[in-house]
Amino acid sequence: MKKIALVLGIILFLTPVTNAEEQIITSPAPEISNMADEVNSSFSESKKTNWFIHRIKPHGKHKFEGVNKGVNKEVNKEVTEKVNDKEIKTEFVKENNTKKVTTSEEKKIKEVPQKETVHTTEPAEKVLKDEAKALEKEEKKKLKEEEKNRQYKELQELTDLYQQAVALYTDNNLDASLEAFAKMPEDKRPAQAWLLMGNILMDKGKKDEAVFMYGRAVLTEPNFYKGYYNLGNVYLADDKFNMAIEQYKLAVKYNPNNAYVFYNLGCAYLKIGELRKAKNAFIRAIELNNQVADFHFNMAYVYKKLKKDKQAKIFLNNYNKLTGQVD
Repeated sequence: MKKIALVLGIILFLTPVTNAEEQIITSPAPEISNMADEVNSSFSESKKTNWFIHRIKPHGKHKFEGVNKGVNKEVNKEVTEKVNDKEIKTEFVKENNTKKVTTSEEKKIKEVPQKETVHTTEPAEKVLKDEAKALEKEEKKKLKEEEKNRQYKELQELTDLYQQAVALYTDNNLDASLEAFAKMPEDKRPAQAWLLMGNILMDKGKKDEAVFMYGRAVLTEPNFYKGYYNLGNVYLADDKFNMAIEQYKLAVKYNPNNAYVFYNLGCAYLKIGELRKAKNAFIRAIELNNQVADFHFNMAYVYKKLKKDKQAKIFLNNYNKLTGQVD
């Protein structure tokens, strides 16, 4: 009976513990796996089967008691006596407790995000970058200062040359003035320089070259009314009245306050028979400057042509007063 009870107890005892093994150990150590193969091959004869089961169960004591409920006390007693492995079980518990603590600590370590230590040379690199930027900034500043000095020197030279040319022009030293203007680089000549060169060429009788110079003046400075005005004068002298009118209109556009522009525009209209337009131009010229005798004389002439003798007489009287003549 004892043998039957013993076999029955081992069978009942072994079956549920195998399920517990699957729950507790998912990756047994190599020595345990080897031992399992050895025990399974002869578990019915080996008394060490109980030891193996206890060995792989971290909480062997309460699992052991729970599994053996309903088994004969005598069988339990015999198993306890036969095992007689108090020291081994104590060691096993200690080992498993250590493993548990280690596993728990590892779990905590995994759960807590670890700060990665990064070795960097950022401070040194930043210093180098800052130094490079400072050097670059200093170099740019130096180049800018050099360029500024160069431009200032060039401007000073051009100014001196321009002033010399104007002084020569004022003294009627036309050839020397023209040579001085010619020394200035073309892309550096102001519109006024081109205009004076045109005037010199007109005085020398070189009309076509003068027209070119006036054209360069307005090309250099599109709102330079003097260039348009002088072009108009050339065309007026050549009886190219419509061309003259176009240039005078441009001159008026960029300077509506010059009396002589309106006067010459009136003369061009008068030449083509546009009396009313001529009258308006002369009136505007007199409004801007009523001290020029010719303005009043031409105004009187237009009124005479328009058969307005009363108005013509008024402006003729103004002309006589300005010229010192008696009515």
